[in-house]
Amino acid sequence: MPFAAPKRKTNENQNPLTTLIESLERDGLSEEARQLNVLFRQVAWTTGSEFLAELGRAMKALKVTHWNRMSDRTKTCFGDAAAAVRKAWPQMKL
Repeated sequence: MPFAAPKRKTNENQNPLTTLIESLERDGLSEEARQLNVLFRQVAWTTGSEFLAELGRAMKALKVTHWNRMSDRTKTCFGDAAAAVRKAWPQMKL
């Protein structure tokens, strides 16, 4: 019997950060989405781990300030993006 991957609430083919950015925009958190988008698409990072550390820092601040304004879908997207950060920075509390 072939292995069946579990169903996910986000698009499997899309980067979890892209999904989070889009979901933040739908929740009306456009400035926060813009800030993550700048980190993701406009900054030239030296290493992937440097990018993930800065992304994690920005996500921690977002969680502290806007968690209660996020929809359940956005919280799920946040968790998916946080899991990607924790692969490189397991000690980061997101």
